[in-house]
Amino acid sequence: MDEKRLTTMELVERISEEWGLEYSRNTILYWIRRETNPLPLAYQGRNGQSHRFDWGVVRPWLEAEFAAEAEASMQDIDSMDWNRARTMEQREKAKQAQMVTAERAGDLVSRREVELKAENLAAIAAQMLLAIPDRIGAALAHETDEVRVVQMLDRELRAVCNAIADACRGDQDEEAA
Repeated sequence: MDEKRLTTMELVERISEEWGLEYSRNTILYWIRRETNPLPLAYQGRNGQSHRFDWGVVRPWLEAEFAAEAEASMQDIDSMDWNRARTMEQREKAKQAQMVTAERAGDLVSRREVELKAENLAAIAAQMLLAIPDRIGAALAHETDEVRVVQMLDRELRAVCNAIADACRGDQDEEAA
């Protein structure tokens, strides 16, 4: 293969190798036929012949095109041409597929799911902490030794903390199962 002169399919492969982007032959042909800023050709193929591209000329054009596409992804979809919108749609579908795969593998979780679990755990912790006075209030009222009061409070607070940790571990065990 001549390193400088690429066929259409070789150009598609080179784009994939260089930038990791997947474009079809039809996109390349669209770029060639564009009225404004068409893809530069080294050789215009006749019927049945492949076009040839000079990599040294095409590479800067592609870099500018990809930069324009990245900028266009931030603008209104109504101002895009059909191919640019289709490319953007395909990229979004690929991102969505990656997210679904990561979620199935357990590498990604729903933000709402995490928020609900955190709210539930906070509610359990609040209920347990608010129940402490009812459980040990009478015993503390009769206790005159400061050290015993501190020990009773410490024991009760540690029990609550352990129960909260166990509740958290229980959620993780359910997820693993």
